[in-house]
This record gives sequence, C-alpha cells and structure tokens, in this order.
Amino acid sequence: MKRIVILPLLFFFLFGGVAAREPDQENRLKLVWLIIDQLTLEELAAAHTPNIDYLQSMGAFSLLNPRNIGNLDPESTYLSINTGKETQGNQKSQNSRQLGDGAVNDRIRELVTLNSRTHYRAEPGLLGDLARENGIKIGILGNCDLEGEENRGIVSMAMDSTGYVPLARIDKSILKKSSQPWGFQTDFSKLEEFFLDFKKKAQAVIIETGDISRIEYYYRREKENSLLSDRNNEETIFSAKIKAVERIDDFIAFLLRNIDLEETQLGIISPGPPPGAVKNAYRMSWVLLAGRDIQHGWLSSTTTRRKGIMTIQDLLPVFLEGNGIRDLSGRYFPHIRLIPERVPVRWEELNKLNRELRLIYRLRTPFIKLFILLQIISIVTAIIKLIYRISNQPIIFLRFSEYLLIALLLVPVNCLLMGFLRIYSSGIFVFLFTVFLFLGELFLFCFIEDRLMRLIIISWLIVFLCFFDLWNDYQLLADTILGYSSVIGARYYGIGNEYMGFYLGAFLLAFTVSMEKLKGRVKIEIIYLIPLFLLIIYSIGGANLGANFGGMITALISILVSFYFLCNYRKTILILSAVLLFLLIIFADYSGITGSSSHIGRAVEHLINGDWLWLKDIVSRKLAVNLRLLRWTIWTRVLLAMMVYLFLLVKKPGPGLRLFFQEYPFLKAGIYGTLAGSAVTIFVNDSGVVAAATLLFYPVMSLLYLYDQSGIKKKKMLIIKTEEKER
Repeated sequence: MKRIVILPLLFFFLFGGVAAREPDQENRLKLVWLIIDQLTLEELAAAHTPNIDYLQSMGAFSLLNPRNIGNLDPESTYLSINTGKETQGNQKSQNSRQLGDGAVNDRIRELVTLNSRTHYRAEPGLLGDLARENGIKIGILGNCDLEGEENRGIVSMAMDSTGYVPLARIDKSILKKSSQPWGFQTDFSKLEEFFLDFKKKAQAVIIETGDISRIEYYYRREKENSLLSDRNNEETIFSAKIKAVERIDDFIAFLLRNIDLEETQLGIISPGPPPGAVKNAYRMSWVLLAGRDIQHGWLSSTTTRRKGIMTIQDLLPVFLEGNGIRDLSGRYFPHIRLIPERVPVRWEELNKLNRELRLIYRLRTPFIKLFILLQIISIVTAIIKLIYRISNQPIIFLRFSEYLLIALLLVPVNCLLMGFLRIYSSGIFVFLFTVFLFLGELFLFCFIEDRLMRLIIISWLIVFLCFFDLWNDYQLLADTILGYSSVIGARYYGIGNEYMGFYLGAFLLAFTVSMEKLKGRVKIEIIYLIPLFLLIIYSIGGANLGANFGGMITALISILVSFYFLCNYRKTILILSAVLLFLLIIFADYSGITGSSSHIGRAVEHLINGDWLWLKDIVSRKLAVNLRLLRWTIWTRVLLAMMVYLFLLVKKPGPGLRLFFQEYPFLKAGIYGTLAGSAVTIFVNDSGVVAAATLLFYPVMSLLYLYDQSGIKKKKMLIIKTEEKER
C-alpha cells in the first residue's frame, strides 16, 4: 500500500517539477537594454565607470550609424530601432502617456501615415508586434522629461502597431526634483524597485536612463528660444554629463547583482550623438552587448559587413535574436555578426575607429571639390585651345600642365595607399598625401621618360590595388577619401560607384595602352584575354566582392564595346555571346549562386512574381536620386566638362586627332568603351552621375596628357631645329 502511495508522489515531483520549471525557463528575463542617449565616447572615457568597463571587458561593441530619413534626433533614431528601417520621426514620437500598467503613444497613426509616404515604407510598431506574436512581453522604464516638457520617446522604441507597450512606468513617479535648470533627474532607487517587479513579468526590459538626454534637451531648447547665444557653458554641460554617467554606472552595478549574464543579454545603447557633436562631424553613436551568447570582441552585421560598424536599424535584429524570436512573418532582417578577439580590445580602439571615420568625413567634401576643380581647369583649358586652335604655347605652360595631369592621375592611387596608414589628424593626412604625390611625380618624371609607360604604371597600379583589395575585405576601399563614407551611410562594403569608375576606367586604359606599347613587338590574340575581362567584371559585381551589380553591368557593356572595336571579325557572335553572358549573370544573381542576391536579382524575382509596385518604387527611387545628383553634386560639373571635350574631339576631330587615333587605335577602342559604359551606368546605379564621371576620368585625363601634351614634343623639336640653324 505504501508503494502505491509513494510512486504517484514520486512521479508528481519528478515530472510535475519538470513541467513547472519549463514555463519558468520560457518566462525568464532574456534581454535588458539600458539607453544612454547623446553620450559620446570621449565623454564616456572621461567618466569613472568601472561597471561599464567590466561589461566591455567581457562583451562586444560597435559604432552605430544613426542615419535615417529624419534628423539625428531621438524622434527618429528611437523609431528607427522599432521599425528596422530608415524612419521619419517627429515630435509625435515623444507624445506618450501611462495607461494602466502599460503605456501608449496616441499619435501612432500619424507616424504610420508619415512613413507610408517614404521610399522605405517603415512600419512603426513592428518591434512590439513581433514580440507579441512570439510571446515576448516587453517592459519599459524611464523618461527624459524636463520642467514643463515631456519627452517619452522610449515608448516609440518598444510599441506595437497600436502604439501600446504592455508593461511600463514612464510617468513622473520615477523622477525626483533637481536643483539643475532642467528640473528633474532620474530616481534610480525607484527604477530599481520597478525593475525587480518587471523582472518577474517581462522577458525584455528597456530602461531609459534619461539624465544625459535631459541636459542636451534643455540646452537645445534654450538655444532655440535664443536664451543661449552659444555653448559657452560647455564645461558645465560636460561636468553635468560626467556626473550623470557615473550615476548610471552605479545603477548598472545594481543590474549586475540582479540578473544572471549566463541567461540574460545586457545591452548598453547610445542611439544618437548630441546635437553639438554632430556639428563637429561626430555623427556616430555606439552599442555594447554583454551576457548570454556574447563573446569579447566586435559587433558587425550583414548590413555593413564591417568590424565595429553597425546601423541603428540593426538594433531590431539584435532585439529579435536576443529574445530568440524566429517567426518574422515572412520579413527579412540583417543578421548580427560577432567577431571575437583573443587580444583584449578596449574603448580606445572603438574611439580610434570613430576618429578615423570622422577624419575622412570632414576632409571628403573639400578634397573632392579641389580634385574636381583641378580637373575642370585642365579640361576647360584644353577646350579653349581646341576652339581657338591655339598650338604655339610656352614650354613652361606645357610642363606645368603635364605635371598637373600626372598629379591628378595619381590622386585616386594615393587615396588608396593612405588606407595603409592609421591617421587621426587632418594636418598629418594632408602632409603625407602631399609627400606621396611628390614622390610619385619624382619617380615618374626622373626615371620614366616614355609617356605611355607613365600611364601604364599609374593605371595598372590602381587596377591591382582595387582588385586585390576586393579579395581582401576592402581594407583600402572602405572609407577612402574619394570613395564612400560609413558616416554618410550610403554604402559600407564592396566597391562604391566612385572607385568602380576609377577601377574600370583605369583597366580599360591600362589594357589598351599596354596593347599600344606591345603592338609590332608581340602578337596577342585578344580573344584569349576574355577570362581576364570576365574576372574584372565579376570582381566588381560579385556579391562577396565588389557587390556593385550596376557596376557589373557597366563593366560588361564597356568591355564589350571596347572588344567590338578591337576585333573586326565575328562581331555578331560576340554580341550574341554578350547577351548570353548577361543573362547568365542575371540568373546567377537571382538564384543567389554568387552569394546574397542583389537588388537587380530581387528585381527579377519581383518581376516574375508580378510585383509591379515594388519595381515602380525602385525605378522612381533611382530616377529621383540621379535627378537630384544632376542638380546638386559637384561631379555633374566635371562630367559635363568631359562630355563637352569629347564631343568637340569626336565631332570636329581635325587632322591632328585623326593622326592621333591612327597612332593609338587601341586607346580609341578603350575610349569608346568608357563612353558607352558612362551612358549605361547613369541608368543602372543610384548615383550614376558620380560613376559616369569617375569612369571617364582616366581615359579623358590620359587623352589630355597624350594628345594635348604632344605639343611638348613638337616644341622640343622646334627648339632643337632653331638651335641647329643658329649654329
């Protein structure tokens, strides 16, 4: 009888206990985010933060690009975390209130309408919807209220599509009065009480620390009201922010005592930089993750493919992965990558990366303007000489023009070479760049007398640098001063439109000028060089290499046109082969054979599925971007100057140009190829104007150098003949 009683009891304790523990495992606290908005890395480094440093020593961090449709204000950055897309926010993002145990943003419909008009079609409330559908209950704590002003953007970060967050404490009960002019400061003892309660009820808790933002909000408001003419109180602001960070660090000590980092992932996030720092080119923020599934090192994502760089939109997949959310309702999100480091990395390493990016961002615009101005001066001078048929020029002018053209041709090469150096000062950057330019000119003019050989050296050098860098994770191409900028955020990896043009134009120049040099000496069957052409094309467009599919199409057309003029036979077969090759590339991209499908491959997929609205959006976006660039970008001016120069040469060639092209027939084929490619790239790239200008750069500058500078040779011959007569 005892056995009969004991066995059911034993069964209950064993199996009933397991059943009782399973819900606890499901309901445990999986993720905690601590929001410290508008805090720079320099300010963090100046504060005494042993607990943050402890988390960093075991966690992984990254810079965050807060780029979105709106400004870098919390109204947009907080909402971008919620939607996972570039989002337009406004003051309505802050209009939230306590509603029972939860909170609600009553203006969410207006935010939905606002974002439905953008190209990105962001869905405010997406984070909350996905959490609810997957059984994740979210709790939020904190606000950024000032005296007489409510700032509760934390709701827009966590809300669902109805604007609701199920568990919240965002009212003034978590604040205490402060003697500071902003009126309030966070009562961390209250946050501790509510956190211990939320820990039992929620699987994800997001905490707005508030005090840093309060300081920035106050001074921004006072400046807008003209109560502060400038930030003379910067030392006061800095001191107040340091004290606030140290209070936050004490609160982190409480969190560490009350969560298990083996089970819970803890994130410290600064969604955006302070307004004053933005004016000084400080446009990146940062994130630190520690705890469950996180090793010491760097964070990255499939959005950027760059160590230590993520976007604000990547924080939505961080939230999803941190909570184990797998059901995404058919949506695609980037994947978060963890890059472990055996050697400890510290905050200083992240700060150095930020300083490098800031330097390139600051120098980029004035550098490009000067580079383009010098191109335009060279081209306009050549146009004037063509129109007025000026042939008798002082040799000193010809010499200066020759040095200038070679210097311009060396600029893209030197910009890549600067990538080997870690530079944080604009003065050092300018000095070293000038030294590199001087050494390049010195070598080419002292040791290389043949003008064709100078062009061959320069053009093959940039081709080799670009080609090998594409196979080496674009260590040089990423954030070069003439290329794309991670701060701007239009591209983070691969080859951008600027260097796609330089690379392809230099290759066509290098190949055709090399053929000019070898003609009559070595017999080369061009048909055997097709594998080389295909390798160049693939390196530009391969999903894991250049990842520039528009550039791949441009390269295909440019090389085929050049090939057509180089080979005077089997042209029909060549064209048919080109069409077949193009279709194969489209298929490979569409099917994902070359890696993740590009936007062109996805366009084919949408076309097959009959999704014409998506295609209409893509076409309209490309047209809008290019039309805007035609109006505003400085590259339009140099492109126009190049087109005018080439038009005059082609339409009114004169006997000199005919003789020139008879002397350089291979170069002529390369120029035709770049002209065709520049026309195509405007239509297949978002910033096709830039790509067209850089694609024409090497051929046009070389044409100026070879055709226009032929006057030097004539002038020398005239001087020699004059001296002989005098003798």
